[in-house]
Amino acid sequence: MIDKNMPPRVATAVHQGHHLTAAFSVSPDPATNIKERKLPQPKFSRPLAEWFANAEPGAQVQISVKLQISGNIEQVRLLAETILPEIPNDPQRMKALDAPGPDGTREGFVNPYTFVPTPERTSLQDSPATAAFADRAPNSHARITSGQWNGTITVTFTCRTPLLLPDTANSLQDSCKRTTYRTLTDHQGRPLLAPTSVKGAIRSAYETITASRYGVFTEPALPYAYRMPPGAALDLVPAVVQGEGDQRYFHLCPWPDRKPRTASITGSVLNAVWVPAYRDRKQQLRLLNGLSGQVLSDLHGRKVTARIRLMSRGKGSHFLLWQATHLSDSSPQALQRILSQESDDHLSKGKYQLENTEPPRFVEGILSVTGASIRTKHDERLFVLPSEGPPEIPLQPVTSEHQDFWNAILHAYRQAATYNTVPQGLARSRHIDQAEQLMNLPSGTPLYVTMNSNKITGVYPVMIGRIPYDNTPADILHPSLRPARLLSELSAADRVFGWVPTKGPDRSSKSSGYRGRLIVRSIVPNTDCTITELNHSTSKSDQVTAEPNEPGIVLSPLSSPKPTQFRFYTGATSGRPTAKAAPKATGYQNDSSLRGRKHYRWSSNLPDNHWDPTTETTETREYLDRTSTDDETSSTQTTRYLSWVAPQSSFTVQLRVDGIGTDELGALIWLLNQGSNAPLRLGPGKPLGFGVVETQIDWSTDQTQLWEVNAIKESWRTLGRPQPALPEKLKILANRFETQARSHPVLAEAVESYCRAVAPTDAAIHYPRPSPDRTNKIYEWFATNEKTTGGSKNNPIKVVHGWPLPHVREPDQRLPYHPFQDRK
Repeated sequence: MIDKNMPPRVATAVHQGHHLTAAFSVSPDPATNIKERKLPQPKFSRPLAEWFANAEPGAQVQISVKLQISGNIEQVRLLAETILPEIPNDPQRMKALDAPGPDGTREGFVNPYTFVPTPERTSLQDSPATAAFADRAPNSHARITSGQWNGTITVTFTCRTPLLLPDTANSLQDSCKRTTYRTLTDHQGRPLLAPTSVKGAIRSAYETITASRYGVFTEPALPYAYRMPPGAALDLVPAVVQGEGDQRYFHLCPWPDRKPRTASITGSVLNAVWVPAYRDRKQQLRLLNGLSGQVLSDLHGRKVTARIRLMSRGKGSHFLLWQATHLSDSSPQALQRILSQESDDHLSKGKYQLENTEPPRFVEGILSVTGASIRTKHDERLFVLPSEGPPEIPLQPVTSEHQDFWNAILHAYRQAATYNTVPQGLARSRHIDQAEQLMNLPSGTPLYVTMNSNKITGVYPVMIGRIPYDNTPADILHPSLRPARLLSELSAADRVFGWVPTKGPDRSSKSSGYRGRLIVRSIVPNTDCTITELNHSTSKSDQVTAEPNEPGIVLSPLSSPKPTQFRFYTGATSGRPTAKAAPKATGYQNDSSLRGRKHYRWSSNLPDNHWDPTTETTETREYLDRTSTDDETSSTQTTRYLSWVAPQSSFTVQLRVDGIGTDELGALIWLLNQGSNAPLRLGPGKPLGFGVVETQIDWSTDQTQLWEVNAIKESWRTLGRPQPALPEKLKILANRFETQARSHPVLAEAVESYCRAVAPTDAAIHYPRPSPDRTNKIYEWFATNEKTTGGSKNNPIKVVHGWPLPHVREPDQRLPYHPFQDRK
């Protein structure tokens, strides 16, 4: 391979006001023809461009110039800059995005949130340039030492998009009992922005750019669980828990005689008998004798006698099943006498066909009735007990491993229930509503198990249920990123903003905490800060179908975090996304890691009237709800706002720092002076684009005043007020942080990925859904994304699509609208 580049040239560059110059040679011999040359700005790396934008004329910086063999400049970067590996777009995703959609155009959307990778950070202490951001015990508040600063930083917060400041203490209810908010105001009727919100937003960003520990990390006690693919149900064996206490065991019910001897077709035969229960199927079941008139759901766990017929299911997935036609509390012999002349001609209907070559059978079993939890469910199950003799498989004792497995699954179901509402006409499964009673696997519980060489490896409440991942999120989070437990473990964000120790299982801690070095001293709304009273949209694409006369607007429902979607929340240890179509079991494995810190997307490419819901527009306003307002479910998931803080409104925020370190101050100044390059996010509704707030430091000498410790000491000696540090010196601290960050791979990843995460995008931003049509549901995209094929021994289960969330530094962040549509 021919090298098209010459060795890089190292030089000292000088800021000349409008350009950067440096003396170096473009000849093959770097020692000849050295001249002062003007460096073209389009060739600057991002870190150098940021340094140039913030540096004063005359400032100097060490650079490295990459030259082509022709002598042309290919790139100019900071000498100490870490070159992060490029993250190319996934070619398969690009192919799917390039394929024409239903309207003939390219498709794609950007997820409302992304993640900034958080690699392990133990190496920060190994470099003198980044040691200030490593873990260490904080300085005492009782004294001030060299390298500390005191003073005030005044920052202007300007709203790029509306800011939601709900007055939660005085919320209202609309005609659908939907929570309704006005804007929180002070005694003068001005928007009231809480100091805690401001401090929280700054801390969240500061944690990211300084690669600090997580300030808060909620640790689930048990692993999350994922829904097993349908094909996996063929390997499940019905069982019933019997016995008490330490003497409990699993009575397996695989029904030894389930395979037909004279069936006209061949195929798999399911272990459990199907019991028609819902929709048009329930008409094919009759309850007799003592069961007559009872409700099937009341018979869960009941031992019954059943008349069953062999059925075949075709049209796509071909298998055999035994179906109950009658249930009774009498003996099998008695039921057989009663139903000896029963006709089953009505059973062959739709996808199910009666196999007349196999006569009816009469069996005893245990009913498993889990409930009408999904609209497509049509049958419950009967676990057939052996008619005589010992069980085919010896009784299996219930172990602590079985108990932990079972509890992890129940915990996952209960957790999912907190952010999923039950659609009208359906009900939660029995194991969710009765989780507390089922936790200890009481005697009589019907369930399913997986086997490996006659050893039970898994225990499940339903046939197509959930399987726990190998680890909890905390298990795959590197110890250097977990919240600090001791003062000696405090990271930069903990030392600046404060720290509260995590209490142990006994609710005790070894420290009372640490007061930070920064407080929000005051927040004053400026004269341009206004509140907009809201009304319904008149847009045809967004008009709500009911309540046309009620004031305010209804916001689109916000999706709760779902860490069970491992393709978005976990990845490889390098912070890269998981592989496309990776099996579900790869989530939360030992060799995986969390994707990082969550940050929300926003768009700067919006029509001028996008945030004026009273105007007509052809664009889709994602922030407006389009669900029917007479739907009780939508009313519990949405909120109404009567007003918001208008875009372009601004606040003056005064921050007080007390004994903050030099390097920590540099990072803070860098963050607060990014303007539109890296805005903060405040308030609710961030996934809908609300709360994009630019920050800019007011460099007026009467507004931002900072003193280094030596100046403070001098004031004590002379009893005079020293001059605060000049803005130029403070900007140098910010430039120094930029150089420090770019010199280390961990900080370089943090800063570069943060800038990418908070930058605007011009693509459509919304939660995943199958198409641009807003009536589609989020779960439909995720369900289709997990679509599988196969499931037999000769055809293993494979994920068809399995799109992961793109890495934040991939150039194109879009995901396909139609992961279920196979395009050529």
